[in-house]
Amino acid sequence: MQHNLKFIRKNNNLTQKQLGDKLCVDQATISNFENGKTYMTIELVYEMYLIFGNEFSLPCIRYLGDK
Repeated sequence: MQHNLKFIRKNNNLTQKQLGDKLCVDQATISNFENGKTYMTIELVYEMYLIFGNEFSLPCIRYLGDK
């Protein structure tokens, strides 16, 4: 998901600062997400979905009990 973020952001002609402004976080936070230094909260994941729609997809998450 985070590796996808940079591609989607650039594909939508947004700078890290512009995306940060939309999410009420600073540019460094977006940079840290893109580089995998920090993780997004579920709230930010939802906000990203609202901004980018189906372009922003989550990886397949499977139930931990599945084998």
